[in-house]
Amino acid sequence: MRVLKVQGKGRVSVEPDLVTLSFKVETKARDYAECLRNLNARAEDLRASMTAAGLNRAELKTSAFSVRVRRSTRAKSTSSPVTAHRTT
Repeated sequence: MRVLKVQGKGRVSVEPDLVTLSFKVETKARDYAECLRNLNARAEDLRASMTAAGLNRAELKTSAFSVRVRRSTRAKSTSSPVTAHRTT
C-alpha cells in the first residue's frame, strides 16, 4: 500500500475591492419644497466630501428616500394642519 503525506502552510491577502458605507441625511422644515431643497443640499455636501476623499462619484447610490409629514396633534384627522415635513 502506498501512502502520500502532504504538509504545508499558506497565507493569502488581497486588497478589498468593495466597501459599503451607510450615512443618513435628515432635514426638517414646515414647507415641503424647502425640506427637499435642504435635503438635496446636505446630500450634495456629503457626496462632495466623499468624492474629495477619493471615492468615485458614479458609484455612490441612494438606497432609501422618505418624507414623513407631521401634523398637529390637536386634531386626529388627515386634514389637520401640517406642522413639519421630515426627509431622510
